[in-house]
Amino acid sequence: MSKDSVRCHFDVIDTSNLGDHIGLINMLTACAPLLRPRTTSSLYTESLLAASGNASTSLSALLGINTKTFSMLTGIVPHGLESGVTLENIANEVMLQILAKSGSRGDQRQYRLRVQWKYPAAIEGLNKQAAQQDDISRTGVKFKPQELAACLHTVYKGMFAEEDMSTLFSRMQRKQSEVFSTDMQRYTRAVFVALLRLVKTRVIVDWDRLITQLLDSIESDQSLVVGSNSFQELSMHLASFGVWTVDALAAGPRQALGKLGLPLRPRSSKDGLLGEEDVPPVVYLVLGVPRRRLEVLTKRNPDKMGTPGLHISVRQQAGYSQFENCFHSIHCAFGRLRLDAEDGRILSFSEDQDGWLGSADLVVVCAVPSFGLLTGPRDGLEVSLSLNASPEAVMMFSSSLGPTLTLFETSINDTKRVTVSKDAPYLDSVKQASAQHAWIKSQMDERRYTSTALAKLDAKHNLVELQIRTSFENGSKESKALLNGAFVSVEDVSLCTVLVRIGSDSSRMLEFPSPVRGSQSKTRIARKSSWIEIECPIFTAPEVDTHDSWTKVSVSMNGVSTLSSLSRVDVRIQPVIELGKSKQHSWLSTLMGSSLSQSERLINDRGGDLPMSPKLDLKQSLNIMLQSFAGLHPQSPKSIRIFQLTLKENKSCHTLIFVNRMLHDLDLGSVVLDAWVLPLTISRVKKLGSSLARVQETGPLGVFLSEKESILWKRLLPALAERCRTWNHGTKCEYQKKGVIPLSTAEDQNPLCSCGEGKDSKNAAELMKGWGAIAKYATRIAIAPIFPVPYIEAVGAEQLDDQVQKKKKKKKDKGPTCDGCGKTVERLQTCGGCGLVRYCSRECQKGAWKGHKMLCKKQTNQ
Repeated sequence: MSKDSVRCHFDVIDTSNLGDHIGLINMLTACAPLLRPRTTSSLYTESLLAASGNASTSLSALLGINTKTFSMLTGIVPHGLESGVTLENIANEVMLQILAKSGSRGDQRQYRLRVQWKYPAAIEGLNKQAAQQDDISRTGVKFKPQELAACLHTVYKGMFAEEDMSTLFSRMQRKQSEVFSTDMQRYTRAVFVALLRLVKTRVIVDWDRLITQLLDSIESDQSLVVGSNSFQELSMHLASFGVWTVDALAAGPRQALGKLGLPLRPRSSKDGLLGEEDVPPVVYLVLGVPRRRLEVLTKRNPDKMGTPGLHISVRQQAGYSQFENCFHSIHCAFGRLRLDAEDGRILSFSEDQDGWLGSADLVVVCAVPSFGLLTGPRDGLEVSLSLNASPEAVMMFSSSLGPTLTLFETSINDTKRVTVSKDAPYLDSVKQASAQHAWIKSQMDERRYTSTALAKLDAKHNLVELQIRTSFENGSKESKALLNGAFVSVEDVSLCTVLVRIGSDSSRMLEFPSPVRGSQSKTRIARKSSWIEIECPIFTAPEVDTHDSWTKVSVSMNGVSTLSSLSRVDVRIQPVIELGKSKQHSWLSTLMGSSLSQSERLINDRGGDLPMSPKLDLKQSLNIMLQSFAGLHPQSPKSIRIFQLTLKENKSCHTLIFVNRMLHDLDLGSVVLDAWVLPLTISRVKKLGSSLARVQETGPLGVFLSEKESILWKRLLPALAERCRTWNHGTKCEYQKKGVIPLSTAEDQNPLCSCGEGKDSKNAAELMKGWGAIAKYATRIAIAPIFPVPYIEAVGAEQLDDQVQKKKKKKKDKGPTCDGCGKTVERLQTCGGCGLVRYCSRECQKGAWKGHKMLCKKQTNQ
């Protein structure tokens, strides 16, 4: 098999926290093309350093623009942006935020942020047959050149923010109190061009107009004064990466100088490669830096110095055109080069294995356009290695290195220290443009789109709308219906799909490349031209998802199941949490407290003033189940193991849940209830009547549900079963027969297939001993708290901080204590709503209502 025929695609890529060291954009640009084009593929990135003062804006801070917009440009999206939920415990990070308030000023704060990246609308792909060869969206995303150019210019300014003189003072002032990971200089122009290359393969746009407008914006931007010296490097990488070629690199350096009317330097044998007629447009500049010139770095404390960036500068200091060009994509190593005596080609490089402790000089190699090396007198060209001019580097090194922070500088005529080479065989820094063009074409060919959606950005580059136009052939049934004035309606089928109805007997399904709010669509109709245009606002969690897409499950014909948002857990190997005294598990209250976002806390605290979402109701139910099993229920100090999901409206129980154990979820840092679920149908109740009566005698705890929360539970149960499934779906699986999961959300219907009933029977039989055949119909499930996604909505650390302080105070006191203020009082008044907690006064009860309401609200209906 030839090398060119080998393609590296991966189903899962985990980058750990490499992004902290080389930048998140670098990681995404490098890894996104390696991700197999399937809705089940995942790329994981992680950061341990805080990127902003607010966790909910941290991801957009790392990307430089709105996260949704960036996702449309690169073709991969943070899954939490669409699902709005995570099972990963965020309580620890919330508490660290609280503790960081008292940290030292100017310290770099830590905040762990793990993000799962998937293809856009991966959550929707599960409505199709489970992932086969290539099941990503076939709808391409189109941008207007001027909007996209302005957006990419903002990304550029974010990547090179340290060069922005207009914000220098404000950044330095802010660093005195708090330092963010975005303050580190991680990017070069090559990284930005690599991002452009990826964007070119993922979006539809007039590329020539886009790049022209983008380069004009960058070149005319007066705020990036320092960055203007890197424009040649940017132009070189645009050509080398196959993205765009400027005239100076397309025609050859000598021809370009002639077109610009600049005098050509006379050719000389002393010029070596630069004296040849056919000088390559890009050459390699090799600079040997004496080791002694690096002592200014080695003699300093590395903890205080950090890791300053380096770059090569080429200066023309004589003649009619004086300039300086900087190149940051450099390769450095200690060692010795062996060059060809005739043409100066690099023949070999012997690296000094002792590195900084060795004796060899530092060899620095970088690609540069030969255009600049041929401009002006040769004697005026100087090549230097300098530190990047960050405020910290200037303060630390300007006294010893001067204002330009130059470590070493020499003339291009210094043949002992400077070499210009046609190639660098041991470095793959700049590939052939032809190979890059071939790669871009192969990537674009993989994404043959069947339709196109126009993306609309607002003034802040936020993706706000997607627009699809669908046309009909003249003389078709749809075309005739439009001409006859047929009514056109749009139905919201799913997060990414709308159904366009034309009259009574014609319709067309439109698939958007990203979740939208189809119920709020706008329609434009051209009856004579036979087209319909649908414009939908973008959907972004935490908006209410009426389809509960995060609960989706799919099962393929061969029994392979795929979960949309909930991760799997092997309950057979997770450590058991031993339940002792209830006071030992007070940590659980803190854990469950972090399951609410700031907006959910506001709704919860305001009582009936604001509408409750089914997801918030679900979180409250999970809180009751977990705390009751841990023995933290005020009415029962013992562990409650049986729960019955009951509709508030008619007090009808439709589901029994039997909890066996509480386990650590080591992967997610959370907890999980190892349980069995028994959906109750009319036929099943008749069959198990006596057994169910005995269950009722044990006093199961009722969890009261609204109608919408009941539907959410029915949708969720299949996912909870798939999380811990150890059995296989059979050929008679009801999921495949009916083609829908769950089978039903009706009150008296079973949402689950029968494949998992009675499996793991040994554990189930022991748990349900004495209750007849109940275990035969029960399916094992893994119940866990669900948390908000921290990079899209605020968690509300302030409220948790109040709870922590109250618990600390309560722990110091002895005797009967008020559940509100924690004071020791002989006589306490019981809550009239649930009768479960006690307070010293009405004022204290009112003050504690925020924390108590989650438990109280559910109990008042029992």
